[in-house]
Amino acid sequence: MRSGKANFGITGVDWQQRINWDRLRKYRVERARERMKAAGLGALLL
Repeated sequence: MRSGKANFGITGVDWQQRINWDRLRKYRVERARERMKAAGLGALLL
């Protein structure tokens, strides 16, 4: 049975609010900075 809503899988798209990529990136950067500070690191190469 179809519900009438389009669902094109789990990919990140900009026309539907699925994953807030900007918020996720900021969260990961902040978490990395906190861990670097706790470890006494001034830089990190990825």
